Amino acid sequence: MELPDPAPAAERLLPLALARWRNAFRELTAESTIPVADVYDDAAVFEDPFRLVRGHEAIAAHFSKLNANLRRCRFEHARALVEGSEAALPWTMYLDLRRGPRKEIVVRGLSLIRFGARVTCQRDLFDAGALVYEHVPVLGAAVRFVKRRL
Repeated sequence: MELPDPAPAAERLLPLALARWRNAFRELTAESTIPVADVYDDAAVFEDPFRLVRGHEAIAAHFSKLNANLRRCRFEHARALVEGSEAALPWTMYLDLRRGPRKEIVVRGLSLIRFGARVTCQRDLFDAGALVYEHVPVLGAAVRFVKRRL
């Protein structure tokens, strides 16, 4: 007897703010517009390994700049860990860029999120080297060499 996959039921139990967040980032292209006002609180804070931004306007500008070089970006989300108004959401990002490496870049990460009716704080944790530095011709070889030695 095959057991049902618990993921669909777990998805239905996600707070609305987190469900909106996941849907906004499921698949992106250069033309994608992330519904920042629907997903993020007016005074929300967003942080990743490259920058920290606050408020709708700064968050929207940050995402617009990131999306400009996309052919396609897809996220696979694993099961969220939710405790009260905080959540840890693991993901795998599959990134295909217009300029840069000719192959798809795969990066695993985790978003730590605080939320109310909308997301109030998002901190993305991922290996910046796997996303950027490993794909710069000379620097990439050096970064991969150091990683193998660790």
